Amino acid sequence: MKLELFDKIDATITLLERNREEYQVIRKELKYTLLSILDREIAMDITTRIKESDSLKEKIIRNQYYLRYDTPEDILANLSDLIGLKIDCRFIDEEFKVYRELKEYFTIEKEDGFSTCEKFPHIALDMVPHQPQSQKNGFAIYRIDGYYDTGTHKVNFELQIKSLVNSFWGDIEHKLVYKNTNYMAYDYVMKDLLSSIKANLTIVDRQLHIIHDAMGSDYNVSTSFMNRISFEDLISKAINDLCAEKLRKAIGFSIDIRDTSNILGQYIFKKNIQHSKDDAQIVSLLQLFSRLNNEEIDFEHSIEMESCFVSEDPFHEVLGNYLLGKMNIDYEWFVFFRILFAIEPGNNAEDFKLFLNVLKSSFVKEETFENRFSKLSLEDAERTRSDCLELFAQGLCILNTIRIVHNSKMEDLNKCFSSFLDELEERVISYKDFEHYRDGYRDELHSMIKDIFS
Repeated sequence: MKLELFDKIDATITLLERNREEYQVIRKELKYTLLSILDREIAMDITTRIKESDSLKEKIIRNQYYLRYDTPEDILANLSDLIGLKIDCRFIDEEFKVYRELKEYFTIEKEDGFSTCEKFPHIALDMVPHQPQSQKNGFAIYRIDGYYDTGTHKVNFELQIKSLVNSFWGDIEHKLVYKNTNYMAYDYVMKDLLSSIKANLTIVDRQLHIIHDAMGSDYNVSTSFMNRISFEDLISKAINDLCAEKLRKAIGFSIDIRDTSNILGQYIFKKNIQHSKDDAQIVSLLQLFSRLNNEEIDFEHSIEMESCFVSEDPFHEVLGNYLLGKMNIDYEWFVFFRILFAIEPGNNAEDFKLFLNVLKSSFVKEETFENRFSKLSLEDAERTRSDCLELFAQGLCILNTIRIVHNSKMEDLNKCFSSFLDELEERVISYKDFEHYRDGYRDELHSMIKDIFS
């Protein structure tokens, strides 16, 4: 005979799922209401979730809600974190600034002790308890209870305020300690180790804050070679450290992805960070760390593209089709693109085109390339440049190696193509002349490219 408590749990889960659509609406309204209140320079984003069925079942049993409350309605009405919201800020000391903003905004005290505001009277926060609160593990957290008044009933939510470093730490601890029910004889060692990691992350937060403060608004990071190299290295290391372990767990053994990480680090810097302001660079970097830590990466199933690849650019067309053909066959390319698409969540097909743009800019300096063959007519010059790009892309594909995008080779390839164009400009007098000797030029360029890898 099934225990009565499980009937109550099942009924509560059924009620949760029945109400989920309502909770989704409330979750979104809470998020965008709070974002409209807070200083967006500090509160970068708000992540939200609705209690999942398995998590609810676990909490009912763990906290003995089946004994404390008579009905499923009572259980949900007393579930403080039915909806969860986490305000993400950059640094640890900004957690207090966010809390202070909320405290200054929610000033109208209700009869139940919760506080609301004139503009959003249906949202209430418990601002009475001292913040930050102390957790069982001894560490502090800004955690505020709240509820949303629909007019007929209240829906509870829990609001947390976390810096990116503390979010990163919280995810680690939640998975290793809170969700781990196995008894370990070395539990105390694990807890000491986790405490040490927390201390080190706090130091990292302070160091990043110092860097952020030192890089004043007049300091242009994008023009600083040393800072460019440093940021690329930091991004590359983050990708390598976080993704290499995920890859090892997925396939059962380690693969060296340092070169892949370097390529992706350079790509992310050029695409997302290079031309942003200094403080935005650090935020982007921390967000990347957090996203990679939380991202589930599938290293076993084929990559799917949302649309067919078509390009009028000859370089993109040749190299793009080559890479698409290799993507789910050559495991090195597969890992490369799997990580790339994890870093850039969204549309794989669009991200693939953006990657080709950045890759082309690394091989071909657009500002000088557009002036090539200026002695020819405009039409002949354009056709000659287009054909040269096609020949160059073909030469890269013939090599049949991922090393064509390794940092150690890309500069050499850039110089090789530039040297080839220098010589070609001296020889070519018209597009018809170029066409006549095209096969010879192709063989010459491809030979120069092969020499780089010999």
